[in-house]
Amino acid sequence: MRKSLIFSLFLAIPVILILSCSDSTFQVQIGDMADIRYGNSVYISDAGLTITFDGEVFDSRCPMNAYCVWAGQAEVEFTIQKDGEEAVVSKAIVSPNPLLEKPARYPGYEIRMLQLLPYPVAPVPTDNSSRIATIRVNESDGGNDPGIDPVHFSNLPPSDLMVDAFELEDVGISGDILTLTVSYSGGCKDHDFALYMAPPAFMESYPVQANIYLEHQAYNDMCEAYITEDLQFNIRPIAEKYFLEYGEYDDINLNVFKYFEDQPSEYIRITYSPE
Repeated sequence: MRKSLIFSLFLAIPVILILSCSDSTFQVQIGDMADIRYGNSVYISDAGLTITFDGEVFDSRCPMNAYCVWAGQAEVEFTIQKDGEEAVVSKAIVSPNPLLEKPARYPGYEIRMLQLLPYPVAPVPTDNSSRIATIRVNESDGGNDPGIDPVHFSNLPPSDLMVDAFELEDVGISGDILTLTVSYSGGCKDHDFALYMAPPAFMESYPVQANIYLEHQAYNDMCEAYITEDLQFNIRPIAEKYFLEYGEYDDINLNVFKYFEDQPSEYIRITYSPE
């Protein structure tokens, strides 16, 4: 009887190990680094956040075996869910150029992507199943970081950047600062806004054109106060990208698109004259 019991326990041990190894979610705490393989999740135990690496991935970083004028970037969508609340999708960008980087955000927290492996090697394509993102979650004051956020570059379809509705009331430029006057419904949560040039390529004309999209993340704010505010963004990265491609600074027509549900249509055009 005793031998039979020992044998049964021995058989049970591998089963337990296999089940634990098949669990695609593991736990860390705020400030810890975590490696997430594509399709898996990490649970931030002291924040009650589950972060899943399951969204679109666009990796335009210069391959290790190539020479590029532009360093490029890796852009990743994470699904973020707090215990008992609806999930949101937020984007993070990592780049050899720190000015291009962007954390994913959730109210009260920022999720910074420290690296994305494997690094590109030309001409070999990378399958998402082999990707591993290293992230760190830190507390924030809510909303955007203090100061003026830079414009980001995105390879995502413009429709993916249209998260929550807003009204684009006005657009202005002073030096390298783009000011957008926007209105939206809410009032119960801090909202986040991010500005993108998408695609990260200029359209040939004179002056050249760049399509600009505003992402509004309301985090399921159901309140109905009507809020109008001015948002400011540093668009100098667009000027530096132009210089890398054309060897000089010149006028750039920015097409700043209004919110849309299906296809981009209406926009306000403004000319940016960097020096």
